[in-house]
This record gives sequence, C-alpha cells and structure tokens, in this order.
Amino acid sequence: MSIQHRSRIKSIADYTSNANSQGACCYARAEGPVAEYYNTCVVNGGHWQPVDDIGDLTQVACPNLGVTGCCCSCSYVDNWGGGQGVDGATGFFDAYNESSQNCEMIDTDDPTLVFPCYQGGLQDNITFCECSDRGGVWAQGISCDTYTKIEPYDDDANAPDMVKIGAYQLCSRGGTQPDVRWPGACCSGNTCDTTCSPKECAVIGNAHGATGISWNPNNYCIHPIGNGWYDPDNQGGDIVLAGCDSEQYTSGESQGFYEKDKRSNIYIATGNINALLFDNYSDTLKSSCSYLKSKELVCSNETKTICDEYKGIWSGYNKDGKQIACSDTITTDIQAYMTNKNKIPRSIINTWKLGDRVLAQGRYLGEFIVADDTHSPGSECFGTSENTGSCYPYYPKNNDNTKNSNKTFAIIIAENDFGGSNLPYEADLNSSDVLSSSSWDSWYNHSHNNLNLTKNINRTYNKNVWWSWCIASKDLWGFVANQVNDLDFITNTTISDDTPNFPYAGLQKNNVTFYWTSTFEIGFDYGTKTQLVYCQSFGDSSKVVLSRRDNKHRARTFLALEVVDD
Repeated sequence: MSIQHRSRIKSIADYTSNANSQGACCYARAEGPVAEYYNTCVVNGGHWQPVDDIGDLTQVACPNLGVTGCCCSCSYVDNWGGGQGVDGATGFFDAYNESSQNCEMIDTDDPTLVFPCYQGGLQDNITFCECSDRGGVWAQGISCDTYTKIEPYDDDANAPDMVKIGAYQLCSRGGTQPDVRWPGACCSGNTCDTTCSPKECAVIGNAHGATGISWNPNNYCIHPIGNGWYDPDNQGGDIVLAGCDSEQYTSGESQGFYEKDKRSNIYIATGNINALLFDNYSDTLKSSCSYLKSKELVCSNETKTICDEYKGIWSGYNKDGKQIACSDTITTDIQAYMTNKNKIPRSIINTWKLGDRVLAQGRYLGEFIVADDTHSPGSECFGTSENTGSCYPYYPKNNDNTKNSNKTFAIIIAENDFGGSNLPYEADLNSSDVLSSSSWDSWYNHSHNNLNLTKNINRTYNKNVWWSWCIASKDLWGFVANQVNDLDFITNTTISDDTPNFPYAGLQKNNVTFYWTSTFEIGFDYGTKTQLVYCQSFGDSSKVVLSRRDNKHRARTFLALEVVDD
C-alpha cells in the first residue's frame, strides 16, 4: 500500500487553472503567508497554495522557504592562534589536538577537564551557493547556535557548563570527513600566511609584492598543539609546517610538486609534499558496529575503519554528538535490515517519518510502488509518464517486468549531490553500450550499465556489501519530486531536523539545473551506441529532457530497500 500525507504541498504547476484567483503565497523570510494572485506569487519567487477562505490564512502552513542557513567554512575562522597549547586558548590551532574530534568544551576549574575546542568558523544567514563557493558545509534553516550553545553538563545543580554538540560536528559532517576549517600554507617569498584558498593566497602574495607565490593545502604555517602532529627534528615523523624558504617551495614546479594556475598566476600544490596527517579521523572515533561473525550477527564499539574491515555497518553519532550504542534504535534498525538479508521490515519503516535520517545513511522519502496487477494505482509521481516535456502528476506503470516487479521499496535519498558538481554520465561516447533500461527499476539500470558514473558510485558507496546506492530511474525521480515538496519532509529536514550534525542539502530547484536519471532511451540510435539519458529539473517549471551522456548534470544517489512484512 502507498502512504498518503495530508500535508503534502503540491507543485505550483498543479495550480495553473487558478492563475486569476487569490490564494496563500509563502515568501522566503516572510513571517507568514500573504494573500496573493498565483502569477504574482510565482514571478516573485513565492510558493502558492489555494485556500477556501482568503480571509483566513491561518489554515495555511508555509514550508521553510528561506534559502539561508548556518555555514561552516575555513574563511569564517577569525583566529588561527599561535600553536602554544595554552588551556582555554581560543584559536583554531591552539585548540586542536588528536582528541579534538568529539569537540566537547567543559567549563570547569579543573584544568584537566578544560577542553578549549574552537567553536568559530560558523556564519548564520548564508546561502547554499555562497557556502559552496567557500568550500563549506551548509545546514539549511538551522541556526549556528545549535552547534555552539552552552548548557549544563547534566541535571546536577553544580554541573559545569559545556558545549554538547560543538562546531566540529557540523564542520566534519559528524566526523565523516575532515574538518573543512583546515587552511593551507601560502608562501610568498620567505613569508608564510594561513589562507583558505589559492585566491586568498594570490591576494596576500600580490599585496606583499612577491613573485613565485605558492599555495599548499596540506601544509600549515603554524601547527596544532599536542603530540604527533609534527616532528620538529624530522626524526622519521611527518612535517606539516611549511618551510617557505626551502627548495621544495622555491623549485617545486620543476619537481612536479606544483602547477601554475593561469587565473591567479600562482603555484598550487598538485599533491602531498608531506603526508596530510588529518586523514586518519576515522581511526579515532568509535560507535556501535554491527557485523557478521561466524554467520552470527554481533555488535561492538569500534572505529569506522575497523567496522569497514569487519564488513559491518557503523552507526555513527546522535544529535548531541554522542556515539550510538548497540541498544539504540538506529542500531537495532540496522540489525533488522541485516538479519532480513538487505530487506527492511514494514514494522521498522512504520516508525520512520518523512525526512528522518535513517539507518545512519540518508533521508527517508516514503514507499515507492509501481502500478501492476497487485498494486494500484501505485505511488504518485511528478514528472512525465512517457518521453519528455513539462512535468505533471502521474502514476508509474510496470512496463519492464524486471525481477523486482511487484515489490515495494523504501526510498532513502543521499544528503548531498554526488561529487558536488556537474558530472558526465560517461565522457567517452565509444565506451560500453547500454542495451537494456527500465523506466522505474533503478537498481536494474545500475546493474545493467558499465559507464563511468556507475563505476564511481560503486567505488565510493558500494564497497560495503550491505548497500546498493544508485541513480534514480525516471519514474523514481518523479516520485522524489513529489515527496521532497511534502511539508513533513521539508520540516523534518530543516527546522525540525533531529540530526543537525548531518545536514540535508536540498535539490537545486532553478529550472536550469538537471539531474541524471538512470533511464536510457534505448530505441533511438545516436551514433553507434546508446547515448541519450533522461534528466529532470526541479524548479517551478520542472521538465524532463533527454541529454547526451557526455553532457554534465548533477547526480544524487538513492537506496531502494525492498520492504517485507514481519
């Protein structure tokens, strides 16, 4: 059976018949809905909804249309510090050490408990584009205070104050990637400056009147406190301090260490001159790990690195930045999935809400079903049932008869676009052909082509035997387009997000940005091989188009987990 939500916000494309009628218009940053004509609302970038009584707009719940949020970025760091290691220091490097990953800060008179974790590098009211341009991590609709709020350690009246979540949790996506606040070393003459990008380095170097300016993102002008970060005597350890007067910086291009950037006219490191020390973050953080041992399901507290070696599933961290125990719901849900051989029991998904972060993987989008002899009418989609054109509501049909026919799937969307930029499906038009393609079965499509995008997804996500991430089919994208406009999904991924450490980056909705589907147009020869792929946009005037596979579009991955009855 399909799940229906009364609070679903229809696409404004459904309201064109009401163009001359007043309804409720929700504008970004507005305190509430206003009475507005459809055309005026759409032209001004609002979200229009019909209402029965224009005099009573209290019946309308506006989604969070604000396009700003909290951004963590290297360029927002206001104090790098001097690397002295003084208790209570406020600089980024002063506060950083090997145990900093939990990023708790306890305010107490006991110097052994003082944890001066740097809480800077965050900025409120930043757009996604601005944050991306700065190489940051963005949390839509969430205040930066969420990460830096000081509150008592526990209910004890004498309990010390502490930062329970910490900026690190956002800046590293809950410990799943290195902290984006780390800078690089800018060498201009014998001067070393801490900068966040080649552009910043070029500006500083030009201000110095320097020539031969170089930037290395893996070295620093000052070093973090604690043991193990660098070896000042070079006794077998890795040196991360940039020696701007050394030969490796002054003649790096001839040795292949640097390439000259034509835009900024500076030398940029092409790889690690010295080992980047902070790539072992996954070796220090522990949480519950579920894995098979002698065919028996066990759970233990492990680092993600060890959990991967066990071929297990790592549970990660909760909203307070604390490790998840084997008895916690996230872990038991994961174990239910594993014991059902990569299928999810219906009793489990019945506890999930749209937009929830589930199985420590991504955001839940609901159940996807195609119409057949067993299921009718299937799941509502917003795309095109056939070929291309402007999107409209429809119900997908099972015309392909794959082995996954007659199954129900729980859909989980990844929290970020794959690769972070526009990508070709396959740059080489003469590479492997696609001989079979389904309009609805995403995993069938993924397993039946051997193109570059598919290979990259497998290398990135599908090394773990428990998961099968893939690009959505044409019909599944239509289902996604319908679900991401649901008020519950919008709310639970923004203002009511229970997992702010893993912010959800919404799909780009601007009518000109298209996302790859995994459905190919098999019946049309374009050259010597199957070249055309369906794509969909998600703006107010969303469309489905065909694109050559060597063109560049956005990619987002999904899990389609078969639902089984208990």
